[in-house]
Order: sequence, then C-alpha cells, then structure tokens
Amino acid sequence: MIIIGNGKSLEGFDFKKIKEETIGLCCAYRYWEKINWFPTYYCCVDHVVIKSHIKAIKNLIINKKCKAFLLSASIIQLWPNIQDYKNVFF
Repeated sequence: MIIIGNGKSLEGFDFKKIKEETIGLCCAYRYWEKINWFPTYYCCVDHVVIKSHIKAIKNLIINKKCKAFLLSASIIQLWPNIQDYKNVFF
C-alpha cells in the first residue's frame, strides 16, 4: 500500500504506473481530477478541509472515484445522508 500526500513535488509524477493499492489524502483530489487518476482509498479527517471542500468530497463519493473513504464524522452534520454509503467510514 502506498500513501500519497498532496505536495507540489508530486506534480508530473506518473500515478498510472502505480500497481499497488493507494491512499490519497485531503485536498489532493484537485490534482487527481486534472490527471484523471484516483487512489484506491481517500482519507480526510480534517474538520476544516471537510467543511470547506464538502462539494468536492461529495463528488468523489457519489461518483465512486475511490473504493472507500475514511472521513471525520463531522461530515455527518453537513451531509446526513452520507451514512447511506456503505463504503464511507468515520
């Protein structure tokens, strides 16, 4: 398993060559959208990021961009129906 951060140094990295399962973090989804690549799992437990990026996080989940999601339970206050998604963990 490879854990991928969201630093600028990853720009230009060929993510599509990765064969292992991956965990992507926080706001890195912005870059993944640009390159049309998504990690196996997405993790964001930062309350502030979840609140300010709720629309994008919803998009990741609804469109099944990743296999599963680990999020702060604080998202439930913003999106109560998230609990209906069986691939979302808190």
